[in-house]
Amino acid sequence: MEDNSPQITATILKEISFTKFGGKDHGRFKISYERMQQISGLSILTQTFLEDLEYHCSLEMMTIINLGNEFAVLDVRSRPNHTT
Repeated sequence: MEDNSPQITATILKEISFTKFGGKDHGRFKISYERMQQISGLSILTQTFLEDLEYHCSLEMMTIINLGNEFAVLDVRSRPNHTT
């Protein structure tokens, strides 16, 4: 798999966020560090990549939280009382 830019990776995460799975509605999910490596095409997720990914996720109206061995991804529009 070729390396995906943070922008492409954010778009992929956005597509995943609209998928209903595990009994949860779309808009929030956790993804393992290893799966994030697969999506990004990178063997090491650098601090620079993660910062750029956070920025591009924000452009897609998402928040990404690094939990160490996994990431939480939240669509901010799925939060109660959110206005755009």
